[in-house]
Amino acid sequence: MVAKELPAKDLSGTSDPYVRVMLLPDKKHKLETKIKRRTLHPKWHETFYFEEFPIQKLNSRVLHLHVFDYDRFSRDDSIGEVHIPLCQVGGVGAVGGV
Repeated sequence: MVAKELPAKDLSGTSDPYVRVMLLPDKKHKLETKIKRRTLHPKWHETFYFEEFPIQKLNSRVLHLHVFDYDRFSRDDSIGEVHIPLCQVGGVGAVGGV
């Protein structure tokens, strides 16, 4: 996963982005990437496993990716988000697919 040209949310002119990943409409399946320090162009090479979730139901779900700027002493800042209906992604629900 890659983000480009994120807005600077820190006084240093950069951000410390991470992504919260959810399968909607269930909000109980929530995972997060690692924080990428001091960058506006982060790359995450991570794999997410939604355990105890039937692969046959993926086509009816929406992948919600929400990018935040990590702040140590205050609430994390929202940078942006996207909703991806998995029915529009090829290979979803197939063995070895998304």
